[in-house]
Amino acid sequence: VYNGGGTIFAPWTESDEALSCNLARGNFDVALHAYSSGIEAVSLYGVYHSTKVEPDGQNDAKVNDPALDAELDIIKGTIDLDVIAAAAAKAQAIMAATTVEIPLYYWMGIELVSDKVKGFLSNPTQAGPLWNAGDLSLAN
Repeated sequence: VYNGGGTIFAPWTESDEALSCNLARGNFDVALHAYSSGIEAVSLYGVYHSTKVEPDGQNDAKVNDPALDAELDIIKGTIDLDVIAAAAAKAQAIMAATTVEIPLYYWMGIELVSDKVKGFLSNPTQAGPLWNAGDLSLAN
């Protein structure tokens, strides 16, 4: 039961560093933190690595897990896709086991594309349907 006395929700235009409900301050028990990440596994780094709290990242939950950090460091430090895939799988397992976050929903994108468009691939992230625009062509 909320007994008043503080701001629980604020419009994004009012959310600044001084506001008590600013997620970066870490003074919350539960928060709805919406964000979109890229297709690359390294996009986890800025949100979950222990060194990436404000102002250096988005680790607003103040996640501090040395095992997770180690896997994220591996992902960030290589271009070997097999090494990245293995480290990403371990990072996901750590996050699931420690309940780093509880996903409430996943944005579903539906794209309608003419059969004249060649090279279109659905984007597995929330970055939009034209992520590979350089590969698109139009058949006559």
